[in-house]
Order: sequence, then structure tokens, then C-alpha cells
Amino acid sequence: MAAAKKSSRSKTKKVDRARSDEALKGAMNVAQSCDDWLKFFNAVFGKKGVLEQAFPDSDERAAFSNTNDYKKVMAILRYFQTGEGDPPFPTRRRYYSEGRIVITLPKAVYKSLSQEASDAGVNLNQFCVAKLSGK
Repeated sequence: MAAAKKSSRSKTKKVDRARSDEALKGAMNVAQSCDDWLKFFNAVFGKKGVLEQAFPDSDERAAFSNTNDYKKVMAILRYFQTGEGDPPFPTRRRYYSEGRIVITLPKAVYKSLSQEASDAGVNLNQFCVAKLSGK
């Protein structure tokens, strides 16, 4: 019976507007200094991350997940994961104008590319750029 009360209580719990703003601003600040989705995810959603600091209580974090600010945080995460569109946060970094992609390769492909790069005497990034540009 107590578990049912806790469950219904978390659904009706109000989210403090100031802490919601703080969580969103914190996520945007993290986004400006991150270069991949995993670092962003860990810094925002991980233990002692932005959301846990703004909402120490798990019921409060659950309530926050139903807000527009949470949807904005998730849009930032999706941006990092897909790299599609303009970043949904103010940017200060140069690499967006230079172009950047993040891809996941099968282990065999990664190993093969790494070996080719090593044989060519360049790092993997340089090797992939040369391959993609047809050089």
C-alpha cells in the first residue's frame, strides 16, 4: 500500500521552477564544454550529475522528466548522438563550423582502419579524413 502512495505522489509532485531552470542551464553549460554524447550524458544524468544536484530526491527527478526543460535537455542529448541540425544550445566552440561527425564502427572495421592508419604513419582521424576526401 505504501508503494502505491509513493508512486502516485511522484506523479503529482510539483517541480520547482528555479531548480528546473538551474538544471537546464547546467545541461547547456555542460554541452558547451563536451564533445560527445557519452560525456554529456554522464555529466548531466550520471551520479552527482547536473540533474541529481538540482533534484537530489528521485521523486523530484521523476517529476522533472515531465517538464519542457527536460525535453530541452533530451534535445541536446539527441543532438550529440545524431549530430543532426543546429545545436539546441548556445555554442562557443569552433568545430561546429569545421564539421564533425560521430560514428560507431563494427570492431573489425575499426581495427582494420586503425591498422591502415598506423601503417600510413598517421592517426586514425587524419587517415579517415584523407579516405573520405578521396586522397
